[in-house]
Amino acid sequence: MKNRTKKFVVLGMAVAMMASSTLCVSATGLRDVFNAKYYADSYPDLKAAFGDNEEALYNHFIAFGLSENRQMSPIIDIQAYRAAYPDLDAAFGDNWDAYVEHFFAFGMKEGRTEGILFNPLEYAAAYPDVAAAYGDDILAITEHYLTFGIAEGRTAGVMVKESETTSSGGSSSGSSSDNSGSNSGSTDKPVTPGKDPQPENPGGDSGDDSQPGVSDNNPQPEQPGVSDNNPQPGTPSVSGNDI
Repeated sequence: MKNRTKKFVVLGMAVAMMASSTLCVSATGLRDVFNAKYYADSYPDLKAAFGDNEEALYNHFIAFGLSENRQMSPIIDIQAYRAAYPDLDAAFGDNWDAYVEHFFAFGMKEGRTEGILFNPLEYAAAYPDVAAAYGDDILAITEHYLTFGIAEGRTAGVMVKESETTSSGGSSSGSSSDNSGSNSGSTDKPVTPGKDPQPENPGGDSGDDSQPGVSDNNPQPEQPGVSDNNPQPGTPSVSGNDI
């Protein structure tokens, strides 16, 4: 009799745990992943208006934040999750709680990662104490991260896309300066150390070795008094009449 009673008690507890888990997942909605501190710290205008008033911040998100595309949680970007999957948009429309519920119940297992900022399975796998305490209860693992993990600096499972960095600015300026240096150097004619540079030919670039100021248009002057018509003076002419 006692053994039968124990069996019923154990079975009842197991059913209760399963029912509780199912209800917890089915009841998952925006409120379960909303993080007031994250929401306020992300938007200075809200921080100034509402401080840390969780209720006021959540009401603002429902009334205005969704339409303004504001992110309310480090767990999921609900607007991006909806936009990435047309089948969900067609099925749920503006039922935002349904998107959160779908993520926990099916999205994680189906590998839907668009808009997801945190992977609870990776989080549990990285921290044995979390895995031992919550098993594969995705919602409980997520709640641990929101309640304790962030404050404790636990970063495993955080799916942050790195911003694209470019180094083209630095490399371009460097190469530009190098090119400018080489270009300026190439315009100067090399000078042999210890020797004066040769002067350039005035009046133009003839490219020949002519004397300065002498060109084909300026021939050397003839000897005075000497030409083809004026032969050089020599021995007086002798004729037969002078013999």
